[in-house]
Amino acid sequence: QRDRRSSAERIETRLSKLPNASVSQQLRTIRVNATNLVSSVQLQVTWPVELPIVGLSLLSNRPLPYGNQAVIAFTAQNGSAFKIDSYYDARRVYDSLVQVSNNGPPISGQVQLNLTYLSSVGIFVFNMTADNYISLSTSLVTSNLEIQYPVDGFRVTGYNHSMLKRPQNVTDSIKFHICIDKNVRDLQPPSRVSYSINFGDGSPTLGPFSVTCVESNQPAGQVFCPNIQANQVFCQETVAYVYPVPGVFNVTLNLSNEVSSDDQYTMHTVYSQVSNVWGVFQLHPGYSGDSQKETASLTSYFAMEMPVLMLAQMQFGVTPNIWYEWNFGDGSSLQTTFNVPLMNHTYSKPGNYNVTVTAYNPESRLTASKLIYIFQSVSGVTLSSAMPYPMLTEYRVIVTALTMGTEACYLIDFTSWTESHMSLVRQTKESRTVFGDATYCAATEPYKSYISEYWNTDAASVYTTAYGNYIAGTGPASLSITILKNITVYGVRPITVQASNKVSTFTSNWDMTSARGYCYPPKARLDQNIQKTFKRGEDVVINAKQVINCYNSSAQLKWSVEVLNGSVWVSYQSELISFFDRFKDTVNKQPYEYYTQGIYFPEKRLGLQLIQLRLPKYSLKHFSGTGTTYRITLEIIMIEEPSLGSNNSLEITLEPADLNPVIQASFMNGGVWYTAESPAQFQYKSPLKLSCAASTDPDIFLEGGETQDLECEWYCYRSCESRLVLNGENLAYDKDSQSHGAMCDQFSLEGTMVTQLGCFARNTLRDRNYMPKVSLDDWKVTRSLVTNPASLNSLNSVVSFVYNGSQFTETWLNDIEKNNVTNYLYAMNSSTDVIVDTANMFELQEHFMVLVVRDKRGVKKPKRTLFQMKLTRGMPPMVSFSCVSNCNQAKMKGLMSGINACNQPVIKIDGKTAFKLQTQILDYNPAATYSYRWWMSSISNPFDKCPDDLTEQEVLESFARQNENSGGSPWCIVDGCK
Repeated sequence: QRDRRSSAERIETRLSKLPNASVSQQLRTIRVNATNLVSSVQLQVTWPVELPIVGLSLLSNRPLPYGNQAVIAFTAQNGSAFKIDSYYDARRVYDSLVQVSNNGPPISGQVQLNLTYLSSVGIFVFNMTADNYISLSTSLVTSNLEIQYPVDGFRVTGYNHSMLKRPQNVTDSIKFHICIDKNVRDLQPPSRVSYSINFGDGSPTLGPFSVTCVESNQPAGQVFCPNIQANQVFCQETVAYVYPVPGVFNVTLNLSNEVSSDDQYTMHTVYSQVSNVWGVFQLHPGYSGDSQKETASLTSYFAMEMPVLMLAQMQFGVTPNIWYEWNFGDGSSLQTTFNVPLMNHTYSKPGNYNVTVTAYNPESRLTASKLIYIFQSVSGVTLSSAMPYPMLTEYRVIVTALTMGTEACYLIDFTSWTESHMSLVRQTKESRTVFGDATYCAATEPYKSYISEYWNTDAASVYTTAYGNYIAGTGPASLSITILKNITVYGVRPITVQASNKVSTFTSNWDMTSARGYCYPPKARLDQNIQKTFKRGEDVVINAKQVINCYNSSAQLKWSVEVLNGSVWVSYQSELISFFDRFKDTVNKQPYEYYTQGIYFPEKRLGLQLIQLRLPKYSLKHFSGTGTTYRITLEIIMIEEPSLGSNNSLEITLEPADLNPVIQASFMNGGVWYTAESPAQFQYKSPLKLSCAASTDPDIFLEGGETQDLECEWYCYRSCESRLVLNGENLAYDKDSQSHGAMCDQFSLEGTMVTQLGCFARNTLRDRNYMPKVSLDDWKVTRSLVTNPASLNSLNSVVSFVYNGSQFTETWLNDIEKNNVTNYLYAMNSSTDVIVDTANMFELQEHFMVLVVRDKRGVKKPKRTLFQMKLTRGMPPMVSFSCVSNCNQAKMKGLMSGINACNQPVIKIDGKTAFKLQTQILDYNPAATYSYRWWMSSISNPFDKCPDDLTEQEVLESFARQNENSGGSPWCIVDGCK
């Protein structure tokens, strides 16, 4: 619009509200474009948009610590960005721009005052101004700030200990002292300090209470503080406290003012007042004896062989922080223990001892004493005589005691010998004898019932004198008294001895022997140094020697054998008698009684000759899998003095033997089976039969009707293959553990290359190298399904037939000779035998058959053995030999002892007489040249492996080593030896 009152034109625009004007500072710009028909003008103006500062104030004006950096906080209710100026004690300390948070008001900030401004204490003025574009020089209300010294240099101390009084069960009032370091106090006097205290016994914390410290250099209470450290001066005592229980307490004192806090600690011990101390004396817990000791301990009587348990008791029980000092009354040194009221003490001599115990702590002390009585127990009382006395001769019964009993009484009861059996010797009565301490005997049963009639004054005098010497240290602790008797008959009867005192009782028996004449008891002496472990296949030989010194020199010997069943010995005599009776024609030459008992008349009267017990092999049995223990006892009795005798025992162990695997091999020639040894050579296409029937458990006596339960596993591998792997001590077969990549490619004897096959030249069996027990049902194709027998010659054809034992010889020969069928693998005769067809099974190289024998019962570990064989174009010589002179065939066949290293029967010869062997070549060929080589080795130390070729230098050297060990010439190496 045009203003007609002026030459200028003015356009006015009003904005009632600007957007976003409630947040932080913003600059706003307005642009105006003015145009008309002839011109255009652009105008621009910029101005800030602010919020006014409202409610600016300090958050707190608490005192600030002296010498430390401090922060003064402020806030504003509203306002956009503004600049502040802070003044402390009229000095400008802060000048900064405060940015408003995006979250809007209120606005907060802080001013930091460092050591420069807090270098003195007192009350100072602090103010602050703030402005922005629309609020200029807005001033804060003036604030007074106080600067204080922090808490420093304080220490707390109290009494080292106090006493809990009995029976009030409280202590005196306890006050702890607050002190301050003199230097700290002079430089920085504390201001408005208070304390709170916790006494450490679970009670609540007390306080706060004001602390007042003396400002002068010589405070009145300074005497309380030097026990803390130098330069500490006394401020004041804390509030009083009464402890209700004894103990060690951690006292905590918290000192604080408005700017700082400090904790101080001290320990305070409260002791209990020692009152009414007395000693309790008991048997040591480790003692186990007769009940008389327990009864005696109630009246302070104790046996000397164990410590006395001493306990210091007090009226108010066992309290902490008590020392105990003991005097045992026997001259031993004092012993002091802390908080241990128990004490063990062993006395070396009997007597009466006044035991003193003192219980004390720094606040109280009390002593108590008690008299205890230490007795030597009665123990080890025995009756004996150097020899059986002849009747009608003064018999010396010697009473011995291992220990000299204190105030003991002894009763020897001869009533098994009636009065008519004994004549009077120095005594009026013979059936009993009583001696010992007269006072104790007269007051105690059963002694007082017999003392008037059977008291032995001489023996009592010996006891009294001997005990006095023992106490004085001039005599032994043992006792020995001789009692004289005169027996009118001969025989053996038991005598009883009974002894006791206030702390012990003892009884024992002894067999008293009256003989016809002077005769020492015989002595049975077994050779304790002999071998004590045996196996069932060994004779058990026990040597003994007897010593006799007697007018009657003829003696009867009896052997007895017992077996340990759990923890009980059981007689084995009936089993031995049965064994001797059943097998006396084979393993034994004499009846049982010949070996186990007899009457001997030695040439010399002073002793018997060497006596031997021989129990044949297999006469003892196993009753457990780990071994069986037997006890062999020899008893010797004088024939004319049956009451005299002695015995001696010896324990032996029958240990289990390992299984004995045996491979018996034979080959067929002309329809006849011939024995083969390992290593062996076999004619190509001849069947081979292997049997494990001779394998045994050496702990099973087959002739005795015992049965073994063994099973056989057969394996094989060729020399070009990796060895068979049987894992672990159980010889477990695992197909995956075998080296499958070690198959051999070889030419067969027919000139055909055989590839990728195992030990057999046909399809491998179920598992490589393993021949399980099989039947016809195990195979996919039967013989009846084969229409073209010629096709069976193919190396890749399947197994078509398994011969059984009865079919093999006839059917196999018919098939191989007439039908030219050669692909049959093997035949299982039984669980023990296997028959192998070498025509189709083996190539021209060494093969090894492995036998594993297992105990079906699982008692013994399995064992393995090896059989080595080769194939040749022709049949090797078949040699047999027989013993012509000085020969005895073994009686126990099929046992381990009946098989030598090469699995041949045993021939027994007389070593002092020449013997003669004769040999024969069964398949003798006049066109061939033969040489003989004889080989003999000891069966007790055979070769581990029978030799492959007796001409090999290695074998000859092994013979030489065997010769050096045996001291003889075991072989003949000259061709044509006769």
